[in-house]
Amino acid sequence: MQDQGLIVVNKDLDLSSFAVVSRLRKILGLKRIGHAGTLDPFATGVLPVAFGRATGAIQFMQNYDKTYEVLAVLGTQTDSGDREGQVIAQAAPELLATVFADLQAGAMAEALADHQGQLNQVPPMYSALKYQGRPLYTYARAGQEVRREARQVQVQVQDWALFDRFAWPSFAARHAYLLRPDSSPLASYFFYAKVRVSKGTYIRAWIDDLGEALGIHAYCEGLCRVQCGPFSGENAPTTDQLFKVWRSCGQNAIASRARLKALGFILPLQAAFSDWPHWSLDAGQALALVQGKTLDISRESLAACLGVEPQDLPQGATADFSVQVVLTYQDDMLAMGQAMAGPQGFYLKSKRVFASHEDLSRA
Repeated sequence: MQDQGLIVVNKDLDLSSFAVVSRLRKILGLKRIGHAGTLDPFATGVLPVAFGRATGAIQFMQNYDKTYEVLAVLGTQTDSGDREGQVIAQAAPELLATVFADLQAGAMAEALADHQGQLNQVPPMYSALKYQGRPLYTYARAGQEVRREARQVQVQVQDWALFDRFAWPSFAARHAYLLRPDSSPLASYFFYAKVRVSKGTYIRAWIDDLGEALGIHAYCEGLCRVQCGPFSGENAPTTDQLFKVWRSCGQNAIASRARLKALGFILPLQAAFSDWPHWSLDAGQALALVQGKTLDISRESLAACLGVEPQDLPQGATADFSVQVVLTYQDDMLAMGQAMAGPQGFYLKSKRVFASHEDLSRA
């Protein structure tokens, strides 16, 4: 199971997620690379990247919850919901000052209570979601509005703060990662939040909706993803750091991969599923699953794997029972599997395999 794994990148400002993948193709000398969870160019932070056979696991990683820190400017709305867009509405200065005072007095806490939990969110026009085969942002740039269906998302506000331009220096000193190097407080009032969200949640849309509910508008000035599933930005390299390793290895991709692994920047695939149920296989079982066969398992063994009591598992065959399980062989992730209930009892089958017969022969 060579030449596969993960790199958790700390994405730089003004760099697209696709650009990160493109640079890693050069550094690693591999074409088969993909990322889990797009970050807009104006956003920074955690971007998990998989390469080699591990790219097959991205479909499972897309379901991660994510945590963001966001800085919003109050009083202004842009067409894209972020600082890159065109201003389309502004609150009157007198109204903004009055509302901000009310927000400080408790109105913001009340508004946030209505803007977390399970929400129905309409995806923004400036997004990569596709309509009739084209990304929505292509319609937005042409001045066209497309009907979008609201989607259910989960939002949990973990921390928040309001501040004005006089508190800007203190905020900027503690949250430089949310700001451009040349940022200056052109606006008067700001809102900061740390939020955990489910798959498919747009922070720009959340801020825009919140601003509309407050009656004063708002847009994202800065956005940083600080957690993506089990991964945080702590010790995550930037693309510049990865390039430095590549250059120190004489721009040799094979040497770069070895060096990045030694530095702990390349992670094994199972790191993406550390909190999932794991099932360890012997050689015969691993070969059978790679060949597409199923593996009969006992009720007791499955219960131990899932951390439940045997009697809690269903009795008899049921199509409703299906649990994803990480299948490992010699401490490597062999496949993403499914534990299911059939007429003869419980069994495992592989859903996505990350190794070949030759890989097992070399093991």
